[in-house]
Amino acid sequence: MELYEKLGFSKNPFSTFSAEEEEDFLNNVFVEPLYFNSIKNDISSGHSRFILGARGIGKTALILKLKREMDLKKSFSLIMDEFDGIPIRNNKSQFLLVILENIVRDLF
Repeated sequence: MELYEKLGFSKNPFSTFSAEEEEDFLNNVFVEPLYFNSIKNDISSGHSRFILGARGIGKTALILKLKREMDLKKSFSLIMDEFDGIPIRNNKSQFLLVILENIVRDLF
C-alpha cells in the first residue's frame, strides 16, 4: 500500500502538484521542515538564505509558506523570480531596476 493510500487519498495528490499553480492547496499539504522556524527567524532578522534542492523537493512551497508567514507578521517580503533580460555581467543598474519595480508593485 502506498503512503498516500495510508493517508486516505485515492490517488497521489503530489504527482502533478506545483506550488506556483496550487497556492491555495499549499496549506493542506505543506509539512514544516525541522528548520522552518530557524529560516523564518533568520529572514525576519534581515539575513539572506539560499534554498537549494532537487526539482520537486519543495523549494517553492517553502518560499511561498515563508512569505505567507512574513505577511502575517506584517513584515514586507518580496519574492523575485523573474530575471529575464538582465545580463550576466555588468548588471548592477538593471538588477536594481528589477528590485525597485518589484518593490513598487508589491507595496502599491
